[in-house]
Amino acid sequence: MHPLPRRQRSKSTAAFTSSLLSATLLSSGMTLAEPASGTLTLGTISEDFLTRSERFGTLGFNGAAISGRIDYGNLSASATLGQTQHDQASGDFDALINYDVSLRFAQNWRAGVGRVDRNWSPSQYSSLILSQNAPAFDSVYLIKDRPSSIDLPVLRWLGDWDGEVFIGTTNDAGQPDNALIMGMRARIRPIENLEVDFVRTAQFGGEGQPQDFETLLRVLGGSTNSGAASGANQMAGIGLSYSLPNLGGGSRIYYQFVGEDEAGYFPSCLMHMGGVETNTTLFGSRSQITLEHTDTTIAATDGGFCGANTAYRNGTYSYANNGVVLGSAIDTQSKATTLYMKHELDETSVNWSIGHYTINDQSLATHRLSTARATGFVATASLSRPLLGGTVSALIAHQDFDLNTAGFDKGTRVGVSFQTSF
Repeated sequence: MHPLPRRQRSKSTAAFTSSLLSATLLSSGMTLAEPASGTLTLGTISEDFLTRSERFGTLGFNGAAISGRIDYGNLSASATLGQTQHDQASGDFDALINYDVSLRFAQNWRAGVGRVDRNWSPSQYSSLILSQNAPAFDSVYLIKDRPSSIDLPVLRWLGDWDGEVFIGTTNDAGQPDNALIMGMRARIRPIENLEVDFVRTAQFGGEGQPQDFETLLRVLGGSTNSGAASGANQMAGIGLSYSLPNLGGGSRIYYQFVGEDEAGYFPSCLMHMGGVETNTTLFGSRSQITLEHTDTTIAATDGGFCGANTAYRNGTYSYANNGVVLGSAIDTQSKATTLYMKHELDETSVNWSIGHYTINDQSLATHRLSTARATGFVATASLSRPLLGGTVSALIAHQDFDLNTAGFDKGTRVGVSFQTSF
């Protein structure tokens, strides 16, 4: 299947590191493997709304930034300096400083440090475990970004695989200062058209919490129900994606489940997301249709564990960065069913969506989005086309319910953005 090209979005890449590294290389007599590049992003929206950052990124229709990137041999450095218009946690303007420095080795591998956006999911729009809903956090990482097979007979059946492991730190008022977060991901392709995605995160350490070697070993081994790591917050799950290349212009079905707890070293207290996606031609234009459902409500077990408002909640850690949940934008005890459409019309891309949402179904007073149950629709429509050497995009969105804690009010909002590379 060949997904439609997605319109340009601001990622966690690039700025003053560009000029600093350029000066260093020039003074040492070195030359760059490729010319330095940069991006200018300008955007504004009249009012923020639910899922904007998850779909379009922190800077999507939400501020101004300048980015830069330099590649020298196997070394890459990038940074972004900007100012956001809306901050979901406070509603105020906030500075944006993202960076990424990585070294490629052994062809398929990169090791780096940075604030990097991640979307660990078979869905291109959302993830139950790590999406781009929250601001990127500092981390060091090791990533295998070019799939290849393992040349051992006992493991060859796994097919081409890739993955990532990182350790970083998040900051949120609902957890210890300088709390650590670890993530592990491995994707395998054991048969044609099937991709299996194993994901896991763990929060531990921080001020007043153990973070010694024994704690790390317990977290790695999943032994966090008692002992030194009993306060740790672990989540794990599996994503499945199966392509149907001969159906229409190429189709795909996908599913992800993530457990907020574990039982017998297997995820329990499950939340779910699934969707179907197809490429086709509508009215002469290449189009992609996706129908997706997400459910973060968790039923109680026979033993009385889990239950309402379990997702993304822990007695010690909040599973958030700067007040914004790291997983699905709908947060805990919520549901969403959304239809997404993409159309390519000559040089113009048109995207629209309509979704029905139920937020905070149990009216939890401490919910990050709303103090009471809220339900209704969010509809969006955007178009992008080349203009003045860059890409200009316009957006109109309507949310017909209030989310008083997040500050996402009922009403219609409009946005515009411009991005150009140099």
